[in-house]
Amino acid sequence: LLKQAFAPIAFGILVLEDISGIIMMVVLSTVAAAGSAISPLSMLESIGLLVFFLIICFIIGIYFLPTFFKKTRQYFNDETLLIVSLGLCLSMVVLASKMGFSSALGAFLMGTLLSGTIYTRRTKVLLEPVKNLFSGIFFVSVGMMVDPSVVSGSLFTIIALAITLITGKCIFTSLGVMLSGQPLKTSMRCGFSLTQLGEFAFIVANIGASYGLTSSFLYPVFVTVSVLTIFLTPHILLSTDKVYRRFLRRLPKKTAVMLI
Repeated sequence: LLKQAFAPIAFGILVLEDISGIIMMVVLSTVAAAGSAISPLSMLESIGLLVFFLIICFIIGIYFLPTFFKKTRQYFNDETLLIVSLGLCLSMVVLASKMGFSSALGAFLMGTLLSGTIYTRRTKVLLEPVKNLFSGIFFVSVGMMVDPSVVSGSLFTIIALAITLITGKCIFTSLGVMLSGQPLKTSMRCGFSLTQLGEFAFIVANIGASYGLTSSFLYPVFVTVSVLTIFLTPHILLSTDKVYRRFLRRLPKKTAVMLI
């Protein structure tokens, strides 16, 4: 599927979703810090601080990191490169946390900066086992924070949210991709492949609950909806061609020709 036309578009949408998730985390942190005294001025101040932080990252990524790796490349074996990469990642996490942003923002930005260096592919291979280890820890810890009694008590809410999410993403993602100039089949494949609720959604829900901005029952509900939609997405994607053919038959011929 990665070689098909819809795949790079779907990945682009996922990246933008993650960036919007990071912005939500910044906004949540600002609202929580301000409490009842939230004002447009404090929001502008936080956005300005975020822009300043991004400018610093941009300068580091364009000037410092490539020069640093070029001048020190003779000293880098696999072990050193792995340690330096993790050290840079954690340093950016600390910097982001000190400036009042989430650790996820710092790690995300450092990954982006490292992708512009001469060691991109090598670093990716070296970090794969580390990524798998922490992914396992992350999802196990997420699962341990879900109370089965809350899930069973909110079963109707979970099913309703899952149906709304799947239907909404199928329709609106497909429509958005189609409005960008893609054919109907590619648009529908994008929409049907993105019906899952990503992990950023329940990270945001967890942050909101920890700050007291949202109800604590939302977190296990979001995690359950995420797991349910992740399992359903492959089956939904496989049904795209059938739905596409049925939808095409119901359209007027002139409209169908325009959308193909």
